[in-house]
Amino acid sequence: PPRARPRKAPPAPKPAHYKVICISLYTKDLDRLDERVEELKARGITKANRSALIRVALEQLNLDKVPRGL
Repeated sequence: PPRARPRKAPPAPKPAHYKVICISLYTKDLDRLDERVEELKARGITKANRSALIRVALEQLNLDKVPRGL
């Protein structure tokens, strides 16, 4: 007799408090970001990662200091 396939569990609901996105960065900027993450880890901030560092930078951003030419 044919074997019955196990039923898949319904997918878990997607979190609503964050979204996964894709952004473009120049390799030079990505290198700088990674260097900063490694520096934070060396200082004992073991949960440092690219996303967390970008969130911290966003919190500290002063829009009056952003260059017009971006």
